[in-house]
Amino acid sequence: MFKKILIASLSVLVVAGGIAGLSAFEAHVINVTAKIENALEVSSEEIDFGTVFPQEYLAEPLTIRLSDSFMAEERVDDVDYIIRQKPKCGWTIMKGTVLIGDTRTGEVLIDENGEPYVSCEPEPQEPPVVPAEYPQQEVPVWGELPSLCQYISKTPDMAPEPGNDTAMPSFHQPYKVIGDSPNYELVWNDTYGRLSKLEGDTADEWLIDLAVPCFGDYCAQDWEEWVKSINEAAEPSMYTQPIANEHKIFGCDLWVEVGAISRVVNLENKDANWDIIPGDGIEGKVSYNKRGSSFKGVVVAQGLKSNSQYQLTINGPGGGGVGVGSTNDLIAGSACDAGNQYCGGWWTGSQPIVCQLGGSAGWEGFYVFDLISCSGTATKAVTDSMGNLYYEFDVGLRAGAYSGVKFLIKESFSPWQGVMFETEPLDFVIE
Repeated sequence: MFKKILIASLSVLVVAGGIAGLSAFEAHVINVTAKIENALEVSSEEIDFGTVFPQEYLAEPLTIRLSDSFMAEERVDDVDYIIRQKPKCGWTIMKGTVLIGDTRTGEVLIDENGEPYVSCEPEPQEPPVVPAEYPQQEVPVWGELPSLCQYISKTPDMAPEPGNDTAMPSFHQPYKVIGDSPNYELVWNDTYGRLSKLEGDTADEWLIDLAVPCFGDYCAQDWEEWVKSINEAAEPSMYTQPIANEHKIFGCDLWVEVGAISRVVNLENKDANWDIIPGDGIEGKVSYNKRGSSFKGVVVAQGLKSNSQYQLTINGPGGGGVGVGSTNDLIAGSACDAGNQYCGGWWTGSQPIVCQLGGSAGWEGFYVFDLISCSGTATKAVTDSMGNLYYEFDVGLRAGAYSGVKFLIKESFSPWQGVMFETEPLDFVIE
């Protein structure tokens, strides 16, 4: 009994005098896991044009599609990506006419005079073994391969019409330097692509075209005409190769890089208590993301009135989120920036719409972003004869972090009866 009483007394002393000391020895373990998958699948790891001749024009296919994992994930919809052409480094023998061993993408740097150059550093520690069919005294040379990048075009499939991918013709510069010393900046001449499940565009079929250059003064008489027929903006004299590069192996690395990925939120019809009305056939999805400085996305819906205009609105969360920099203020301010308060601003549900710097408690910012004109009554979102809606939006918003945004579809016009609302709030950042 004495032993138990002594321990209890010691415990009381520690708690009374050192609560902070106890907390320093307390730990909680939170298990965090994630399965990381690629968003895109690319059909080929190599495009080899083989031996080619001046002024040949050759093409090879390249398929870029949404991965199976991306297709199966319901909370995401589309992927923005770029195709970038980068210099290639490798081991060569026989005066650069034979490529052996592994290659690597070169790094483009800028010197103190603002001129770009390619670095192949660090050089691999061990050169490859020279194949037996070549003279064994040949010493492999590591360095940049003559560039094929400016002669490669990327032609999209233009599906779905009118196409959501950009083209890049042959005879172009893959990058350039802008700015003044010491703030030089390297700008890449990228090709842009986009895939979307909601749009039914889940694979892009690209043609990678090669327009083969000529060398020195040995170009055909129609060289300039031929270059202009492929890229009328090109200066033909910039794309002839020096005689020293004749017979050498040229190279270029095509990088497919994922950019923005859109999130998908379901849309459902709701009653006055904000509860979903199940089984009424009114439903849809909104795919959204921040691209550049805009809030962009696609709305698809079904079960609406046929051949009818609908009003699309984003609302702030209201309540206490009021003040400069809040989501409510950012939305209201973006609408007021449009120049007419009837596009949006601040409201409480009963008070007149106002445009001002900040609202009051209980107010929320809103922005009707699909009106043809703020003072008019026509909208750009119109259903087809079956009551289906497909609408791509691109809304200019003030820079800031948006959270708890409501996405609404309303019958146009007054009393602006709500038809469909998000099932969960939207969150995004505009830079």
